[in-house]
Amino acid sequence: MGIEKTKLALNNAEIWLGSAKSNIRDGQYSAAIYSLEMEVEISLKAALLSQGINVPKVHDISKLLVEYSNERRGLKLIKENQDFILDIYTDLLDYRNSAAYLFESEQPEIDFKDLASDYLPKAEKVLDICKKVVLE
Repeated sequence: MGIEKTKLALNNAEIWLGSAKSNIRDGQYSAAIYSLEMEVEISLKAALLSQGINVPKVHDISKLLVEYSNERRGLKLIKENQDFILDIYTDLLDYRNSAAYLFESEQPEIDFKDLASDYLPKAEKVLDICKKVVLE
């Protein structure tokens, strides 16, 4: 994959992170969770793209991430932080639908405010890890 596509993906991830921060400031916590999931997802896709891996247009790429982080030396940092990354990513994937479709949520008691505050620094760390992978 081209470096341009990878750079665009990282830029897009940073936009989603900015959106999450704005949503938190504005008290839109469910939107912040949605944005954080997108930031983490696109950060991880950028890391995979940087290694020449074609990523599918789906939200859950966790299996692909595990497979390639075990095979590619360029994804060493992902592998070293795999448990941390996968925990955050899978949690955010789980909350994503409830956050996006509050009117249909089967879990109305979810405290998105606490979740957004908790996951923001974790999502920032995932972006930092992915940036390092891209720059290697």
